[in-house]
Amino acid sequence: MSRVNRDGKRDASGAFIPEGNAWAAANHGHIIGINGEQSDKGAMRHEVIYALTDRRFQGCTQIAFFCHGWRSGLQFGFNGQTGAACLAAAIQGCTEQATVVLYACSAGQWFAGELARNLGDGFEVWSHDARGHTTRNPRLVWSRGDQTVEVWHDLTWRKRAKLRELMASNYRLMLGDQTPSTLSEILDQAPSDIPLES
Repeated sequence: MSRVNRDGKRDASGAFIPEGNAWAAANHGHIIGINGEQSDKGAMRHEVIYALTDRRFQGCTQIAFFCHGWRSGLQFGFNGQTGAACLAAAIQGCTEQATVVLYACSAGQWFAGELARNLGDGFEVWSHDARGHTTRNPRLVWSRGDQTVEVWHDLTWRKRAKLRELMASNYRLMLGDQTPSTLSEILDQAPSDIPLES
């Protein structure tokens, strides 16, 4: 997770750090904090790659990134096709299959799909296709291999309202346990049956 605020903002202390801590607690995970405001993108990229070699991450089934994102990459120095291939190789170095969650704005517009293609069929990638809060953003996209499902775009207005509600609950931290079909089943349930807390 990015652990340093941008000048004049609370992006790290108000979103990435508390949401990363909540995700780690809910998923029994470990946290690596990175200074996302370094000017040296190569140093950030190296930090992430090195962190993924830590024995605590060997064989992990979920990996989540809490940082800024955009269509072509992530704040941690992974950009374009080369960045997606580099991150995929680092992830494959620590596990043979996992769900990767990019709690980062707009990465679902292209980067997440490119990452999924590089990772292959043993991996799934959840992301967001627009700007929004790091975890509460309902604009979800799911990718595996060459397949991408624009979850948000395929929903009716009623299901979108339910998804917004879910993403405001602890459910937002459980994307690694979901697929688009299980999410659709949850959104089909009566409101009182939806697991808003987990």
